[in-house]
This record gives sequence, structure tokens and C-alpha cells, in this order.
Amino acid sequence: MDLELTGQPVLIIALTVVVGAVIAAAVWLPRTGGGVGGFLARLGVIVLVSTLVVTTVGIVLNRQNAWYASWSDLFGRGDPAQSNHAGGPATGVFGPEDTIAAPAAPAPPAAPGASGRPGS
Repeated sequence: MDLELTGQPVLIIALTVVVGAVIAAAVWLPRTGGGVGGFLARLGVIVLVSTLVVTTVGIVLNRQNAWYASWSDLFGRGDPAQSNHAGGPATGVFGPEDTIAAPAAPAPPAAPGASGRPGS
């Protein structure tokens, strides 16, 4: 199985881990005792589940927007010329034709008496 960054197996694994962590937290958290140990355990579980959810949302957004095409692109080990964010002019989501063009500069005012109409 090839685990490409934008592939479906990575998303399925992330979703499975998040659902498993939420279920485990729901079952285990009520059993934690009071005091400092129980507080630290609850805090750790909340931070872990939150981190997993944010990571999964990041995977979904990367699949939709193709910010990072591969693992080496994500970790900065790839060829920067091949990455989607190597710099250069800004383009829209769908390419250069999707960008908003800057408005054209207004035409300079005409000289007095130069209306261009005969007899004026």
C-alpha cells in the first residue's frame, strides 16, 4: 500500500485514529480520578484529541487545495521548483486566469479644445 500524502488511505487512517481517540476518551475520561493526576490525564487526552482533529482537518484541506503534493514536499526535502508554493506571481486556485486583475489606470484628461470633433 502506497501512502501518498494526498491519497485516500492517509485520510481513512487519520479519520479512524480520530474516531478511536474520541471513543477511548469518552470511555476512559470518566474513570480518571481527581487531583493533579486526574487533571493532567484529562488535559493530555484533550490536547491529544484536539491535535488529531486539527491534523485530520489539515489532511482534508490539503487534499482539496493541493498545497503539498508529497511527503518530501511537506517536510521540505523535495525540489522547490516542483512544489506548489515555490514563489513567483500569485495565481488563483484554478490558475492564472482565476486571479483578479488590477484595474487599468484611468486615461489622462483631454487637452482643452481638443475634443476631437470637427468645428469645435
